[in-house]
Amino acid sequence: MVLSPGFSLSRESLTGPAEELASRGYVVAGVDHPYEARGVEFPDGRVAGCLACELSGVLPQVVRGRAADVSFLLDGPPLAFPEVTRTR
Repeated sequence: MVLSPGFSLSRESLTGPAEELASRGYVVAGVDHPYEARGVEFPDGRVAGCLACELSGVLPQVVRGRAADVSFLLDGPPLAFPEVTRTR
């Protein structure tokens, strides 16, 4: 199950629901949306701020960015658990 937080929030805001779903046997992945959430840290230590929070009229770009983020998570590099069957 993919959990995507609301605008300007990070995946940590969904920790409670993610833990509840995982306790019931679901595989759960939370996704951050760089430049849309406040303070997304990349593996190399860089931190991306919320550029979209400072601009107006960015909803179409936000929607495309969210779709790309989730598509990358689902269709991108293999998961850490290759035995997990991917279904939508």
